[in-house]
Amino acid sequence: MAPPLHATALVLFASTTSPAVPLMAAVPVASRDGRVAPVAPPDRCDALIARLLPAGHWPPSQWRPLHRRAWMPLALPSLLLLLPAGVLVWRFGTPGWLALLAVPVFVAMAMLHARHAGYSVQGELVAIRSGWLSRRWRFAELDKLQVIRLSQSPLQRRLGMASLL
Repeated sequence: MAPPLHATALVLFASTTSPAVPLMAAVPVASRDGRVAPVAPPDRCDALIARLLPAGHWPPSQWRPLHRRAWMPLALPSLLLLLPAGVLVWRFGTPGWLALLAVPVFVAMAMLHARHAGYSVQGELVAIRSGWLSRRWRFAELDKLQVIRLSQSPLQRRLGMASLL
């Protein structure tokens, strides 16, 4: 059984060696989607991250971009829509063009996602950022990693890429 929402942040703070950073009323209660500080300003979140990850340097000074072709595997599902969109154009004419026009929009979104994603390895901290409209950051301390999975799809092999999970 999962711990109650209010216990999530308390467990997180209890496992750190440094005292908790006061973050108004947002810190002691986690939101339903697992966020520890759902309404804190960015500078307060940075202070919280610095306390929770004392071995790391936050924010990272250098983000590394993803592979230059990282957008291609992200855009592949939308490219697979070309055939059904073509059938809609053939069958329904003008209204079917709307489905066909969605494909370049999805490809552009994949390109934006890949352009704004990145990673950083500094000291004992690995950080990953993603999202171009809504930003997300994930971190892990290297000495606390237990499992690392390397995954490579046929398209990633062809492009010379792999995913580290």
